[in-house]
Amino acid sequence: MGRLPDDLCLLVAAALHGRSPDPEPFRTTTAEEWSELFRLASVQGVTALALDGIEQLPVELLPPKPMLLRWVANADAVEKRYSRQAEVLGALASYYARNGIRTLVLKGLGLSIYYPNPSHRECGDIDIWLYGAFEQGNRLLREKGVEIEREVPKHAEFTLGKVHIENHRTFLNVRRNRREREINDRLEKIIGQHPDECIPFGKGEVRIPPADFNALYLVFHAALHFAKEGIALRHLCDWVCFLEKSAGQIDRQLLDETLRRYRLDTFADLMTALCSELLDLPVAPPPCDATLKEKMKEAIFNDVVGQALTGNPLNRLLKKTTASFNNRWRYEEVLHEPLYKVWSEVIRAQFREKNTLLK
Repeated sequence: MGRLPDDLCLLVAAALHGRSPDPEPFRTTTAEEWSELFRLASVQGVTALALDGIEQLPVELLPPKPMLLRWVANADAVEKRYSRQAEVLGALASYYARNGIRTLVLKGLGLSIYYPNPSHRECGDIDIWLYGAFEQGNRLLREKGVEIEREVPKHAEFTLGKVHIENHRTFLNVRRNRREREINDRLEKIIGQHPDECIPFGKGEVRIPPADFNALYLVFHAALHFAKEGIALRHLCDWVCFLEKSAGQIDRQLLDETLRRYRLDTFADLMTALCSELLDLPVAPPPCDATLKEKMKEAIFNDVVGQALTGNPLNRLLKKTTASFNNRWRYEEVLHEPLYKVWSEVIRAQFREKNTLLK
């Protein structure tokens, strides 16, 4: 796989833990290698974090000035996008609050609070949940002239201030299979059992999920992405930052029992072990299969995460089928899910949410 992924992890780990990276690997880094490191950081969603690590290197080891300026410009764009997202989320939460609706923020933007510099956690869409006020939230948006661009059973999509937002009816796709329905029920139960925690965002306040919720939700969400399209180094960063801040608040017995019940324990152990190896997560790595761990590491740095499928519907179907067959070890060895069962669930889902197979 080469040394550049390891070098990138050195930079990112330094950023996450507020220290200087080991300078030795960078003494011989060429301009071409710095360019490849920049590309790799961009693909892995950690450009701004990597820059934080670079800035702790001795001056003589910094990238060539044109590359460094490009890196700074990219990190500045990440910060501005984060600021815009925080402003939009705060304004939306304030609008909902004036109408008696609480706003819970999920995933990316919600996880940013665990990072040393929240604005350096690259975020895509904003995901929110309105404590059962899904329809009311959509109606209030329409009253303001906001168009609901797409609505599926799990969520509705709209755009505010050029920021794409998903309003979730449910946390998971409960129409897909029983496992997602049961885990979704557990997530809702956790929310109901814990008091709200408010944090400021922009000029408003939002709620963030409790630690027990995030622990289960992060593992399931990452596992689903790993099987279907892959995960990036950014997903490992989320796990590191979350565990460092919230590990003591997690009901480990509840989490471990849930992960075993839904065959997510192997994936969670592999992810934690890689976080320990690559990003210096300060916990003892759980025992796991060394071969599987290496395959997962290679997959993280070789997958093209988030790449949209192109072509006509049948072409996309063929690509989906081929990809899942080539990556069947992810389902069968990591998630303990036979591929035939995965395909059968996808086909059955067409009767509940039509045409998703060809999208």
